[in-house]
Amino acid sequence: MSDSLTGYVLLEDYAGTPASETLPKAKAFAERALQLDSSLAEAHTSLAYIYSNLWQWEQAEEEFKAR
Repeated sequence: MSDSLTGYVLLEDYAGTPASETLPKAKAFAERALQLDSSLAEAHTSLAYIYSNLWQWEQAEEEFKAR
């Protein structure tokens, strides 16, 4: 799951895929990963990155601190 999550998070940066396509999928993967194991640092970091791309600064900060 972490490979899929990382892939979707970085697709916009490396492949030019629109964030409107990648961020919802990446967010779903991150949330599912955290449902399975809330201590996964990669999932928290990815979710923080997603929130920062959406300009949701408070949520991003919470996720960065959670890891």
